Amino acid sequence: MSKLMKYAALLAISCSLIACASGPTPYQPLNSGKALGFEDTRIENDRFRVSYTANSPEEANDFALLRAAEIAKSEGYSHFQVISGGQTVNPGSSGPRPRVGVGLGTGGYRRGVGGSIGIGIPLGGQNEKVRQSIEVKLRQSGGSGPDFYAADEVIRNLSKP
Repeated sequence: MSKLMKYAALLAISCSLIACASGPTPYQPLNSGKALGFEDTRIENDRFRVSYTANSPEEANDFALLRAAEIAKSEGYSHFQVISGGQTVNPGSSGPRPRVGVGLGTGGYRRGVGGSIGIGIPLGGQNEKVRQSIEVKLRQSGGSGPDFYAADEVIRNLSKP
């Protein structure tokens, strides 16, 4: 196996391990000690602000909707309407950063002096947290438009097994 093939194989294995390290976001309340999860605040009797911090934009959005559906059901409502919302990306404070290294060495098989320069580039996305915040109004019945949701359907479709 050539050197290039060995390096390519090592890079592929490293990328696979990095991709597996973050994994899917667990569905849970956000509390001290956990960087991922949901928070909700009652604004009025039938209005809530729901936020979910996750590893990806899709999970953050889905889990914020799932939490809103759970709130609607627990408050005795069958539907909810998303009044407003937004998403923010917060890079992890301990995440990978670009690195440059220089090394020198002697000895080895050929008994010479060698040197190297390495540049480490993060492969993107590690330790980034995505926060989806939505404001919802609870409804007794559905409405028309893409901002109305049936709580039972959202729970059925977005709940993780």
